[in-house]
Amino acid sequence: MEYEIHARSMTYGRFNNIPISPHPLPQFPDSISNKIECKAHLTKHINQLWQKEWDDLSTKGQWTKVLIPKVGTHIFPTTYWTTQMLTGHGSFGQYLKFTHNRKTAACQLCNFPEGTPEHALFHCPTIANTRPNKEALTPNSSEFRRFVTLTMKKRALEEHSHQTQHKLTSTSVNIPQ
Repeated sequence: MEYEIHARSMTYGRFNNIPISPHPLPQFPDSISNKIECKAHLTKHINQLWQKEWDDLSTKGQWTKVLIPKVGTHIFPTTYWTTQMLTGHGSFGQYLKFTHNRKTAACQLCNFPEGTPEHALFHCPTIANTRPNKEALTPNSSEFRRFVTLTMKKRALEEHSHQTQHKLTSTSVNIPQ
């Protein structure tokens, strides 16, 4: 977003003869004469700067980087379910433990010790029969969206069932005789 703001202010300044304060994007070559060429020039440089930041990012977004290693990649419209898979913020044991909604990080479907998005997408044996091949599991494929939707719905349903059972077993009820 920051780079896009600079790009728009540079383009506006270029065609309205307004000087723009220093910024990380390169100045336009004199050969650029219209807004379309400006946009193309800046988009190229924005993607280079963004990719460098993405590659240098050492802690956050590691799972997303596995699925989307190159910035500027157009991702088809995301859904509630695909966003959970891309961010890791969903019905995953690891995330639910982190948010104090579960006591264990185990996968709620197979009890693997680390219920991560990677485990759910590539390894969980309970959904192996519906999993497409690994090459098809990229965020731009319809197979990814279909499989993730089915997987995440199943995980959410299982988590809801787990929470309901936990509430029932942790509540003592006195039944008159």
